[in-house]
Amino acid sequence: MGYLSNKKHKARVNATLKTLTVLFALFTIIGFGENSLSQTISEYRWQMYLILVAMFFYTTFHRYYLYMSLSLILVIINFFAISSSMSIFGGNPDNSTRILYGTEINNPLDIFEQAINKNSEIIAVINHNLADFELQSMVPEQYSFSHAPSGWKDGFMLSLYPVQTSGRVVLAPDTYGDFIKIKKDDLEQTFVAVNLNKLSRTAKKDALKKLSDFVSKQDNPVVVFGDFGMTAWNYDMSCFTAKNNLKVKNALFDNLRNILIPPHFYILGSEKALLNGDIIFTKLNSLSLFTRF
Repeated sequence: MGYLSNKKHKARVNATLKTLTVLFALFTIIGFGENSLSQTISEYRWQMYLILVAMFFYTTFHRYYLYMSLSLILVIINFFAISSSMSIFGGNPDNSTRILYGTEINNPLDIFEQAINKNSEIIAVINHNLADFELQSMVPEQYSFSHAPSGWKDGFMLSLYPVQTSGRVVLAPDTYGDFIKIKKDDLEQTFVAVNLNKLSRTAKKDALKKLSDFVSKQDNPVVVFGDFGMTAWNYDMSCFTAKNNLKVKNALFDNLRNILIPPHFYILGSEKALLNGDIIFTKLNSLSLFTRF
């Protein structure tokens, strides 16, 4: 009876591993396409990679050598698909330029307190809910306060360094990128904050084209950061970074939230740029493991 039970158990495990291997192989291949289905599957390539790693160790430990080999092949394919777009381990060191990004903020004191505690040098807030506050009088005195001519209620940026120019790039109806140009250590840099999360895929693609036009016209290094609403290995995102010689400066394991949720928050800069950042959410202010870029 024990022999039959063990045999049935192995048969079930084999069937499960076979099904998972076939599914993950299909998802891996389909995820390289450019259509909507492919891009949706590609969003979860990082989560798929983590499951495949677990599957590889399971099959190795239990000596399912065929599935061990197949899962290892899929791990390698997905690893290179991800790592070609961004690092998995180890972002930039703590002495990097520190950026703080906030969205849907309800209390300005939250982000000002975080900025001071984290020694943030560049702060950007987009799509906030601060219309009832006298914001300008609340800004810490060490920061330069910049916003669009229409006012700060749609978004603003702060800088520890004097702001040379500032403005707004319209990326889509009711969607924009705020920017400031500063000089730090004798180097002029332009910082652009974006939030493309609520746009459709087509609108995101158009927004990236407009953003690319802006970046290409700058005669100094450009840093783009915020919520891009897509993964770094997304086809449109990869084209944008490649065209503008930008690299993703944060790593996947910089934020444990990325284990469960496809990463959309990025800092993009030149190869040599040292950049580090934090995100502030109204509901996650105290969970520091989830509030890194």
